Amino acid sequence: MACAAAVDDLDRRRGGTLARASVAWGLTCIAVLGVVLAPGEAAVETARLDSDRPLAVIAAVLVALGLGLHGMVLNDLLDMRRDQTLHPGRALSSGRAGPAQAVLVATASLILAMLGAGMLGGQSVLIVVALAAGLLFHNAMARFIPAIGLLVPGLLAAGLSMLPGWPPSAPWLSWSLFTICVALSLLTHVLGNKRPRPSPRAVTGLVAEWVVVSLLLLALPLSASLQDEGSGQQVSLLWPGIAVVLLVGLLLQRFRNSRNLARAADRMLRTTGVWMGLYAAAWCQAFGETGWAIGFLVATGLFLLALAGLRELLSDDRGVVGWQ
Repeated sequence: MACAAAVDDLDRRRGGTLARASVAWGLTCIAVLGVVLAPGEAAVETARLDSDRPLAVIAAVLVALGLGLHGMVLNDLLDMRRDQTLHPGRALSSGRAGPAQAVLVATASLILAMLGAGMLGGQSVLIVVALAAGLLFHNAMARFIPAIGLLVPGLLAAGLSMLPGWPPSAPWLSWSLFTICVALSLLTHVLGNKRPRPSPRAVTGLVAEWVVVSLLLLALPLSASLQDEGSGQQVSLLWPGIAVVLLVGLLLQRFRNSRNLARAADRMLRTTGVWMGLYAAAWCQAFGETGWAIGFLVATGLFLLALAGLRELLSDDRGVVGWQ
């Protein structure tokens, strides 16, 4: 029994680390994709030249990594006592780091995100401030109210895709990210048996909120400045649609191959995070950005290799690590 408990604890700690790495990767892909698909003048306000797009991409990476780390540290800081029972391997709950150090890291990561937003200019600073406020709201209160907390991750993903400013250059992208993240939040919450459990009333409220936000994400941008998209927009949705079908198949496979529901939820989260790289490539191809699509595919392959190496390093079987 003790051996089995130790194995389960190791799997839980390893899965949590891999899930956080995958989420960070997914956030980075979303932010970079929003910059890549934005017009040159919206992506970099200072120079308004397409040659400055690499600078905008670097800024988007800083924003994504800064906000991701800020949210993770904030979560650990607010859940420090609870994690001593559920996640004793984390830095704060295990005592390897103190609250003062966590506050310092959270502050530094937020400054990093603001630095990236400042490099982008325009509305990006306001958007990052709103996203940081959303992270604080989610970790401090919203996640304990399923009807609200399950909606916030989708809002954050949609907001990150609109990092260059409003209106978004690809409203269907922001809406699809919002929808996918809300559905994934609800699915992993139920499968992971997280508390509080969503009641039928909470699910009904969540659906109603999804409808309202969907109208805001689609109706306003499409009617404001995207009237020249025409029928080409429908054709361009082919590649993202294929990517979504692939995600559904991967999630079903993860569900069938997992030994318990909690592990299935964890693997679904990791799979979706990695899949964001493929989704970004699909949207780039849909907009005719073949070079960026290839870049996202190559970067996703490299990330998978790095994730596999991290998985082995977190293993307690040193023979396997040596063989790898």
